[in-house]
Amino acid sequence: MNSIKAMMSLYEEIPKVLEKSGIMDGDTISSEQVNSLAKSKVLFWHDKNERGTDKDTFIVWSVKQLTPETNSDDDVSGRKALVYVDVWTKKRATDPLIEKLLMKISEEFETFGYQIEANSQSFDYQSDRTSISFEAEKII
Repeated sequence: MNSIKAMMSLYEEIPKVLEKSGIMDGDTISSEQVNSLAKSKVLFWHDKNERGTDKDTFIVWSVKQLTPETNSDDDVSGRKALVYVDVWTKKRATDPLIEKLLMKISEEFETFGYQIEANSQSFDYQSDRTSISFEAEKII
């Protein structure tokens, strides 16, 4: 699979993973619809988006790498996809709702064949939010 097809397949697959986790795709609804939802409704966006900043919790995902995997003949046998997922929340990382959300996301990524690694947790004073980041990796 060439890199463009691999990237396009990720653009289709990652929203499916997150939707199976019970999270709404913020890229598919208008700003008015986002604003009409309860602040507690979790949404996700591909890449940075300011529309989620009034939500208690939201998710931003992005494709960070598509590294060719070669066999002994130097033919590309697949691509290692590295996807970053950032959970932004006004709650503590140890809040039961956040723990449940993180576990559900992790389980769904694993169901789709990804390996999950927690990457970092930090607090952003400007947005008054905790960011919990992890990487999802898969050969496609």
